[in-house]
Amino acid sequence: MPYNVKIIRLLEKVEPTIKEVLIEILAEIERQRKQWEETVTKTEFNELKGIVSELAQAQKRTEEELRKLIIEHRKTRQELGALSHTVGYVLEDRAYEGLPYLLKRDFGIEVEELKREYVEISPNRYEEINIIGKGKRDGILYGYLVIVSLS
Repeated sequence: MPYNVKIIRLLEKVEPTIKEVLIEILAEIERQRKQWEETVTKTEFNELKGIVSELAQAQKRTEEELRKLIIEHRKTRQELGALSHTVGYVLEDRAYEGLPYLLKRDFGIEVEELKREYVEISPNRYEEINIIGKGKRDGILYGYLVIVSLS
């Protein structure tokens, strides 16, 4: 117990029974002082409460921004999907124009028909065939000669 020299000298002058009581009182004061030092003061508590409140508000703002970002991400994915389909159709249309020439040049095939078609791949489940057609080579008819899936 860290007490100054003056208190110790005064205790030496007191009769033993009173001295024992005074020392016990000083010990109790020391225990309470240490306990008080280990507890949070009201000011510290209020400061901490303010910080926690600010953090809670910041978290709410973050959650709101994240919610908005998720919504925008969904919109972007939808728009990108629509753009992908558009580009796919443009490519298919160009393929319709270019395939007859390329098949004639590279394989000697005269195209008679090109079309889009849906094929049932399982009960009530269809898959789009982007380009399907018929053509002749050396007078022989080839049914469903070209199948190209661009998507």
